[in-house]
Amino acid sequence: MYVDSHCHLDFPEFAAELPGLLDAMAVARVTHALCISVNLPDWPAVHALAVAHPNLYATVGVHPDAENTTEPTVDTLVELAARPGRRHRGNGARLLSARG
Repeated sequence: MYVDSHCHLDFPEFAAELPGLLDAMAVARVTHALCISVNLPDWPAVHALAVAHPNLYATVGVHPDAENTTEPTVDTLVELAARPGRRHRGNGARLLSARG
């Protein structure tokens, strides 16, 4: 069993390949993946992946190098992470994530 702890399956260049990527993960025994949000406008797509696929999880946040995006408030991050599904909060990195 393997876990991909940092992926961007929501990126547009992977949209057409997603079924094949998920199949390849299964063949490689990657049982779970954490899809990382890089900005708030793209969060709905990241969250939708977690809702649609029981082995995918989503984080909400903004990458420090993301261009043309505003810094979210803690309240905004907590609200988005509280969307339906199981929620996880890590200590050190203050990771907020949601799983559908």
